[in-house]
Amino acid sequence: MTLKTLAIMGCLEDYHYITGSSVGKKLGVSQQVSSRWLRELEEMELITVVTGIRKRGIIISSKGEDALRKEYMDYKNIFSKENRSIILEGGVTSGFGEGGYYIYIPEYKEQIETMLGYTPFRGTLNIRINNHYTEHYHRLLSMDGKKLSGFHKNGRTYGDVKIFEATVNEDVCAVLIPERTHHDRILEVIAPFEIRKKYNLIDGMNVKIKVFI
Repeated sequence: MTLKTLAIMGCLEDYHYITGSSVGKKLGVSQQVSSRWLRELEEMELITVVTGIRKRGIIISSKGEDALRKEYMDYKNIFSKENRSIILEGGVTSGFGEGGYYIYIPEYKEQIETMLGYTPFRGTLNIRINNHYTEHYHRLLSMDGKKLSGFHKNGRTYGDVKIFEATVNEDVCAVLIPERTHHDRILEVIAPFEIRKKYNLIDGMNVKIKVFI
């Protein structure tokens, strides 16, 4: 944590003259504690220190850079695994149908078929995400996903739509998120079959979707 803070402060590129209190402030600890940690890093040869009158010049050593790089690779491996997924759960609901509207339009439909490799059923399953999955839902909204490109047609502009591959009960499906979605916590799901009919779903029944990110 201290080494990362020093890197953020610029000590990876060159010597920076900083006080123990400035490091402590960023770490949320006292000057005494931060100074002790800096001494420990120096003893471990992770940093090189040149002492001035009131400040110390610090640069991260090659050994320290290696330690940071290893930490970076560890996190990269954690967050770069294939088929990482988000689980979302909610109750089936009627109405809205933005996703269903999009898949009827040939310009969108052709892109969906190219991306997913199947022709979607003419309709969407709408799921109102349960409260305790709200954070997962907003996390999904922040993801890029694949993109159905917008276009202009008959004097009207059709926006981009994000699309994520997913599964429902291990069956292939996908989630559509219009660029300008209007309905909070409503997930629209498409599939090469009628999801409601296959699973005998009625409004209010809970459904769990695994979305690949």
